Amino acid sequence: AIFLGPSDERDRQMDRMCETVRMASEAGLRGLNYNITILGHLRTEASTGRGGAKLSTFDYDKLDQSLPEFEGGPADEDEMWERIDHWLKCIIPVAEEYKIQMACHPSDPGIGNGVTYRGVARPLGM
Repeated sequence: AIFLGPSDERDRQMDRMCETVRMASEAGLRGLNYNITILGHLRTEASTGRGGAKLSTFDYDKLDQSLPEFEGGPADEDEMWERIDHWLKCIIPVAEEYKIQMACHPSDPGIGNGVTYRGVARPLGM
């Protein structure tokens, strides 16, 4: 719910994330890694690699375009950046207070600037 836009649930989850940062500091951790995703990890049918290994695969042209718009509603790139900005403005001051370094691992694959899937943009490869 953190990246689904303004809501009471988003505020509750942000409070929990701030508490997680505090607890991580108390446990002696120096950093936390987070990702920003709404639609999860986009994949298409696995491909076969060397030695018959199954490979996680993504081909935008093979994504199921018949799926309905995301249940949380559309979010273009500007809207997603507003949500990311909200997250950072909430979590980074807490991380700084507790001396926790934050690292973002963008979800892969990216789908390109200005492109949406199920009505949702994925800046930073989200």
